[in-house]
Amino acid sequence: HQETLIYMVSNSDIQLPVTLPNNDYSKSSVTKKIITIPKRKVIQGSNETFLWDNESPEHIIEVESFKVDSLPITWNDMKEFLEENPKLLEKQIININTDYKIRVSSSKWIDFEEAKNLPAWVPLEIAQLYIEWLNKKDIKCRIMTEEEFDSMSLNLHSTKQGNLNFKNFHAMPVGYYNDYSEDGVGELFGNGWELTNSQFRPFPGFKSMEIYNEYSSD
Repeated sequence: HQETLIYMVSNSDIQLPVTLPNNDYSKSSVTKKIITIPKRKVIQGSNETFLWDNESPEHIIEVESFKVDSLPITWNDMKEFLEENPKLLEKQIININTDYKIRVSSSKWIDFEEAKNLPAWVPLEIAQLYIEWLNKKDIKCRIMTEEEFDSMSLNLHSTKQGNLNFKNFHAMPVGYYNDYSEDGVGELFGNGWELTNSQFRPFPGFKSMEIYNEYSSD
């Protein structure tokens, strides 16, 4: 409910405080790395009592080894792609406009150079087009699966250091809080939602909730 609330408020007319690190989003000394996540078994779901039906039952899967960037994609990463596809800025991406200003709240837009290290908050359709564009440039990559994200989330030394729990009402530069898993992957929690290419589907043994049986089954 917290993430739903922050999403709704950030898209409303409510004036929220904008917190700038040193008054400049562009200052960042972090360097992205490619991290290899090993093959391993992962527990998905739970058998806890208070759950939505799509979150159970608990089961074990095996996820093959894969590689992933250590930090999320930024607006600066996507700049060349956006410049080559200017029509996308007209209506399909709500957090950047045709003047290359980045939206950090409902009423606050800042210059690209100042905001270039923020995570690029885009819909899945735009992310897929970006991936296709990268592959045409012989940069082989893809959007991860839900299972791979769960595997990455297995080794976390902390889930409380990042941009979450209302620290800010907007994105912060990637790597700003130095919140990395034991595998070396940053920002697995907070600073935005992670897209995957997995469709919404039931876990093995799925059963609809008796008190709200259409929650997931429809």
